[in-house]
Amino acid sequence: MSRVGKNILHNVLGQGALIVVSFVAAKVIHRQLGLDVLGLYFFSLVAGAVLTAALEFGLSSTIVREVAAHADDEPDYVRALVRSAWTVYAGSVAVLGIVCWVLVPLAIGRWVDVEQLPRDEAVMVLRIFLISAVLNLPRLLFTSVLQGLQRFGTSNLIALGASLVQQGGTLVVLTWSGSAVVLAGWYLTTAVVSIVIAARACTAALGIAILVPGIRRDAVRRTRRFAGYAMLTSLLATVVTRIDRLILSSFLPIAALGSYGLGQTAVSKGQGMVNSISTAGYPALAKAYRAGSLMERYHKLDDLICILAVPLFAAIAIAEEPLFTYVFDSKISRSLQLPVLLLCVGSLMNATISTSYASSLATGKPEIAARLNMIAAVVILPITIVLVSTLGSAGAGASWIVYHLLAYAYATPRFCRHCLDQMSPWVWYQRVGKLLAVTGLAYGPVWAVLVWTDSTSLVARGCVYALGTSLFLAGAYGFVASEGFRTLIRTSLASIWSTVTCR
Repeated sequence: MSRVGKNILHNVLGQGALIVVSFVAAKVIHRQLGLDVLGLYFFSLVAGAVLTAALEFGLSSTIVREVAAHADDEPDYVRALVRSAWTVYAGSVAVLGIVCWVLVPLAIGRWVDVEQLPRDEAVMVLRIFLISAVLNLPRLLFTSVLQGLQRFGTSNLIALGASLVQQGGTLVVLTWSGSAVVLAGWYLTTAVVSIVIAARACTAALGIAILVPGIRRDAVRRTRRFAGYAMLTSLLATVVTRIDRLILSSFLPIAALGSYGLGQTAVSKGQGMVNSISTAGYPALAKAYRAGSLMERYHKLDDLICILAVPLFAAIAIAEEPLFTYVFDSKISRSLQLPVLLLCVGSLMNATISTSYASSLATGKPEIAARLNMIAAVVILPITIVLVSTLGSAGAGASWIVYHLLAYAYATPRFCRHCLDQMSPWVWYQRVGKLLAVTGLAYGPVWAVLVWTDSTSLVARGCVYALGTSLFLAGAYGFVASEGFRTLIRTSLASIWSTVTCR
């Protein structure tokens, strides 16, 4: 298997395991501590993501790009850049930790409506959860370094191991104490340990000097333009894509965010699996651009992402009711059907542009996504407020689709002209139109059968899902996939068959 193939496999398996772990953890927390604590946890993830994006400075995507391109020929420059980023992130964590500690008491009761948990306990729990979320900054740095070195197996092993230990410890903590504060403290401990392990993996490759505080101006100056646009993209994208949950927490009790947050987390983990493919292919795209073979790599990666994304999000939508009934109850599960379906559609739309976005970074055009999110911050915010205030959780899910309609209209033509060898945008639109048409024809009847029979059996849903997926894969192979991807599939199947028959 090629290096890119191994990277993709490691990322997909890691993200898939995290989906299972997330459901188990949510079930345990909901059963032992209630929806308030679960809502505080998801709120901390959203607020922490917005805060870290504000002080991330675009360095994570810059690190991946620069390490992938220059780790071999300019190792001193790479070390100086990583060291500078570490210094900035360490200072940012200290600042954000203090801000979180001071401002949380003001948020409880004014923005975050807690119904069951005592206020003082809610304040302490949210403080610790937020600090744990803020620690994503240094973890993001070390993960970016490992991805730039194309050591995706190591980065995913660390993430999965930390998550498994965290959730396994959750069972022990809740059995032993049943305290929300102790649970939050455990999450903080595992966050710190995962950072230490990731840092150790990076220093093994680049040397311990990358952890010595200091900023090299020449290294920062060299990446200033790219990092600036990447920072703007990261910050605005974080705000735009998470504003639904922040608004939801202000309109509804925090418990509602707990149930919707798990639905959104399930879909986002699925999206993480899709994005992990483009992330794994990003270093290869950067190298292919320098070698003049970007489009060949682009078409294969884009076909792979789009064709795998459809069955993945279809599985989440079809399995939603039995899985969420297991975690919560049938009433909450049914209330989440439409929001989860809308989130799945929006995430599928995201998958169709993920390779184009990765190509824009590989070709040094981060300003396209940055400008998209500047427009989205103005356009999507008021639309989201109206949708959430009128439709609740369903409105939050619908806002994700609206954002991607804007991306289709603004970013896609610019990706095609400036990053994809002046491809006609209409060629891109026609291909995505075929993908959505095949998806509707394959899974539409399946969904209608489930609605008509009102079956909640996971086995029955699995059977109709298998039928719909078979129809989709056949249609995608015949009408969506490029000839290069079909050739790759035929070659891979022939190789597998040859290996099996030889044995």
